[in-house]
Amino acid sequence: MPTSSTPATSTSDVSGQKTHAKLNVMGPVSPSLDKKLLNKVKEKLEAKSSVHPAAFRGWKEVSGYQKGDQLTPTDDIMDLLTRTTFLEERLPEWLYGDWYHIVAALTLGAIICWVFGHYKFFLGPVFFVTFPVAAYYRSCIRKYRHKIRLEAQREYSVAAIEDDFESLDWLNVFLEKLWPNVEPFVSEQVCEQGNAVLANLPLPGFIKQVWIHTFTIGTKPPRVDKVRTLSRTGNDVTVMDWWVSFVPNVTADLTDKQLRNRTNETFVLKAKLFGLTIPFRLTDASFRAKIRIRLRMMANFPHIQTVNVSLMEAPKFDAVTVPVGGSSIFSLEMFSLPGLYMFLNEMVKKFAGPMLFSPLSFQVNLEQLLAGNGMRGALGILELNIKNAKGLRGADTFNNTIDPYFTFGFGEQVLGKTKVVPDTVDPVYNQRVNVMLKTSTEPLAIMLYDENEADGRKDKFMGAVLYDLEDIMAKGKIDDVTLPVLRNNRPAGQISFSLKLMRSLQGSRLPDGSYLPPPDLNTGVLNLKLLGARGYSEDEKKPGSVYTEVYVNREKKLTSGSVKKSKEASWSMPYEDIVTDRANTSVRVLLRDPTKKPDPKDNKSNLVGSATIKLTDIIDASYVGNEWFPMNRGIGEVKLSCEWNSVHMTGVAGAIGYTEPIGVVRVFISKANDLMNLKNIGKVDPYVRLMVNGVQRGRTLAMDSTLDPVFNESIYIPVSSPNQRIKIEAMSMERTSRDRTLGSFQVRLDKFIDYDEKGEPVETVGDSETDSLLHKNDIHGSIEYSLAFFSCKSVHTPLEAKERTDRISEIKEMIETKEAERKEKEKKVKAKEKKKTAKFSSKVKKAKERLVEAAEQIAELKDELEEIEDEKQSEELTVDHLKEHDTGVLVFSILEGQFPSDGYLQVFFDMQGYATLSSSRVGPRNTRVALTGDAMIKELSKFSTVTFQLAKKKDANIQSDAICKMTIPTLKFVEQSYDKVTVMQIGEGSSCKIKIRTRFIPVVMSSLPEADSIGNSGTLHLKILRAEGLPSADSNGKSDPFTKLYLNDDEFFKTKTKKKTLNPEWNEETEVSIDNRMSSVIRIKVIDWDFGVEADDSLCEYSFSLSNIDPFAKDWQSFQFTLSDEKKSPSGQIFLEGLFKPAYHTVLNPEKKLPNVGNMAVDGAGKILSTGVDGAGKILSTGVGGAGKVLGTAGKVGGKVFGTAGGLFRKKK
Repeated sequence: MPTSSTPATSTSDVSGQKTHAKLNVMGPVSPSLDKKLLNKVKEKLEAKSSVHPAAFRGWKEVSGYQKGDQLTPTDDIMDLLTRTTFLEERLPEWLYGDWYHIVAALTLGAIICWVFGHYKFFLGPVFFVTFPVAAYYRSCIRKYRHKIRLEAQREYSVAAIEDDFESLDWLNVFLEKLWPNVEPFVSEQVCEQGNAVLANLPLPGFIKQVWIHTFTIGTKPPRVDKVRTLSRTGNDVTVMDWWVSFVPNVTADLTDKQLRNRTNETFVLKAKLFGLTIPFRLTDASFRAKIRIRLRMMANFPHIQTVNVSLMEAPKFDAVTVPVGGSSIFSLEMFSLPGLYMFLNEMVKKFAGPMLFSPLSFQVNLEQLLAGNGMRGALGILELNIKNAKGLRGADTFNNTIDPYFTFGFGEQVLGKTKVVPDTVDPVYNQRVNVMLKTSTEPLAIMLYDENEADGRKDKFMGAVLYDLEDIMAKGKIDDVTLPVLRNNRPAGQISFSLKLMRSLQGSRLPDGSYLPPPDLNTGVLNLKLLGARGYSEDEKKPGSVYTEVYVNREKKLTSGSVKKSKEASWSMPYEDIVTDRANTSVRVLLRDPTKKPDPKDNKSNLVGSATIKLTDIIDASYVGNEWFPMNRGIGEVKLSCEWNSVHMTGVAGAIGYTEPIGVVRVFISKANDLMNLKNIGKVDPYVRLMVNGVQRGRTLAMDSTLDPVFNESIYIPVSSPNQRIKIEAMSMERTSRDRTLGSFQVRLDKFIDYDEKGEPVETVGDSETDSLLHKNDIHGSIEYSLAFFSCKSVHTPLEAKERTDRISEIKEMIETKEAERKEKEKKVKAKEKKKTAKFSSKVKKAKERLVEAAEQIAELKDELEEIEDEKQSEELTVDHLKEHDTGVLVFSILEGQFPSDGYLQVFFDMQGYATLSSSRVGPRNTRVALTGDAMIKELSKFSTVTFQLAKKKDANIQSDAICKMTIPTLKFVEQSYDKVTVMQIGEGSSCKIKIRTRFIPVVMSSLPEADSIGNSGTLHLKILRAEGLPSADSNGKSDPFTKLYLNDDEFFKTKTKKKTLNPEWNEETEVSIDNRMSSVIRIKVIDWDFGVEADDSLCEYSFSLSNIDPFAKDWQSFQFTLSDEKKSPSGQIFLEGLFKPAYHTVLNPEKKLPNVGNMAVDGAGKILSTGVDGAGKILSTGVGGAGKVLGTAGKVGGKVFGTAGGLFRKKK
């Protein structure tokens, strides 16, 4: 397979000068580079961070457990407390064991030692006093522990008073059995992954290394003490209270063998600093907590949507912590310091309370977690329509009006705000505010402020509203909400608004292991992370310093901390926000040197490098793990990652945005072999679908009841980045449930696409390959396929060219105006500086601040101008030049329509059976369509057609009954709607109309594969003229020949019988519908007719492939074939004439039927229809149409595209 190559090219520095690119061995490596460089990179990466292994992992290694240390029943009950001591055997029971015995013994021993000291005895006699006192004390303590055991046994033996608690003894017993076997593996994984993370931490210079030395969770598992399930909850909600504990083993009085089997939690972290190895030790951790768990159910797998966890009271926890000194008896135990344990518990209440203490809770959304969107991903977007506020009361006593505005957010985080309405206490807003929703457990904070910034003062807080989101999460939309604004818990006015929840669209993992992807929309929530930078040092021997600024749509969103004198910088800075137009969103990254003083007049004074990256490129690169991006100007690379959650937003202009592709990938699905059979009766109906970065982009037709289907279908997929990857998945079409997966594999485009010397992708054609299907970690069958990549030509429309030119002129004029104003202000400031009076000093200071602000504004305009100039150069494509490009990607946006009745607007290309695009339900009251799609057009100028229909059912095909319908040439459609909004009528005399806009992106293709042309399908007309020199089959030396014709082994025609001749003349004509000419074979079989019940004798035959026929020939083609008998010997000749009339065919999937248990004949791929095309195509009606997001195939494959509307087309940079 061809591999990609990225050549070394020259780059521009920040001043625009050309500099030669330097090979950075720490940079990204292209697959085309040699193995020596790859090995050098690998060595550097290994030398950079060596992972220190853990010494003890798991309870067996920590305790020193050996083979043969397993406890027998006798070992289990014989501990040190069971064995009596010499003193216990002789002391009466009344003489020891109580607290006063211990006090008396210690007091007596102290007095005797004092006497020895008072009379100046040696220290030796003190040991003779200490020993018996210690022995007596030990006996007392042992008896006290024995009493505690008996008391515990007494409590367990008495029946408890009835309550409504439930026990989970079955779970506790299961954990006790499972825990010792699982714990070593868990501890090993914690050590390996934890040490790998610690090895890559950016540590201070005096700390050489940090690693986990010892780790075990112990042999005793957590325990659920009791559970209570609450009643009177919703039908889809379950609430339970759990009392859980994690208590270590009691190690007192245990034998050595018992200690090796009952290990407690141990964690030892070691650090090398200043040449010393310092251990930090934590052991015997324990906690108790009362937890309330709330489960909300859903219909989809895993049937639990959200889990809310809340602490009903402060948890009780304890541990033995030794920061320095290890396990020595002289080591300081931190919690023994007075007040520290209490202080730590208070800090837990302070910081964990606002998140976990009831009524607040921590929420885990399992639906989005299983979809791969992270634990704390956005739940959606809350749309607030702020109507008005009334009776707002000022914070003074003069009854003055205020300049009110409201902010919206969660906690102290502000996510949106209204406009300021000046000088009123009854403001009217009528404004829409979108707020990103990350949790439904935190109330929405609506804050009222009085704007005072114009007066040079801080805005004044005037009141607050805290709104619980439980109702909106359940209902989805609430109108006319009026809430009081509270200040000091007293009403200070009211606010009126309505709410609408637009949820994040989540994919779902189905029980069979397949993934149901979400729609890929242009609106949603962005989660961008700045992770690091490298290659910013001009001299590798002298590490440089750097900090990073990140701009999203020219607004600064992130500024990292400075990293000084380091070859690589590491950060973890997230930015999350709502994006209303993903296709037109760009991310600009500036690497700056903190050691250089910034100049307000020159924004590039400390600039190391800069890059402008499309958001879609970052999303695609993150999906395949390519997170390093080089600077467009200057030097360096930046590490970025991005997660995208689609949200169907209404009323935003960017909903119909489109990202221009860099090319199209042709995936030819040949066949599949030995597929997995999921049915108990019969066989599966398999098809193959293609997914790009988790979103379905196309599929083949389903084959009926087979495990070895032959597809021979090509699917064209526009791709916007080489970082995308294609997932090829075999599926089983089901009758009453969701289709199930049969296995899949992935293909990475960055490993396939080739590049030219300028680094631009070029046409790349791969060989046929066979890859195995992976299903639940097992291999089941394989798919034979091939790939080809064709690059798109970079073009722009006349309107886009005008908009770009106007914007550049506008920016340049603004820069000139602002620079002139700044120079004028600078002269005035210098004049004021000469007057060294106190009166002018403050004015001069403010004037200088305004000069700095003006310089920053000019710098931002220059950055925008530089960003526009960095865009990839393209050529203008006008309507008149469309005919010069026969293949390309057709992009269209359907804005709205006028519909006579309710239905679903569908778009079909080239008479495909299934819609390339299908809208949601539209009608007289729902006229908004707001969809953008694209499709690969292969023969624009002559043959391609587009069909629009308003269908009654959402899953209708092109044959289904439609309310209105039209089919026209695609070229005519594009010419009427190219780069402009056009109103088109669907069907003659129909009241159905739509507003649509299109553009066309040519695809550079050396030649269109014959299998994808209209010439691959149509009607074959055959004339069977005559035969000569046929073999004799009868005793009279003659034969009674007739001819049968077979298409792919299916008989479709039979001639008349000619009696007693070896040179028959038939002169008969027939026709047959051809669905796939390139893979079809015609077999001609000449047979001798026999009278009676005897079987006819086969004389000779010949097979020829229809790929040898010229499909576009206007005249009949003559054929002369040499026939052969069963022994392959020549047996005469046959003469035919043929004429192929190309036409698009409609092929449908087999209908979903009950299992064919009676072995009755069942049709295969479905009914085949033929639509004749003469010249530009047969026009069924007049009008114009559009295309969809999931890409056209070789005339057979359709699919639904989830898109949303928009109007601006994003240019590729």
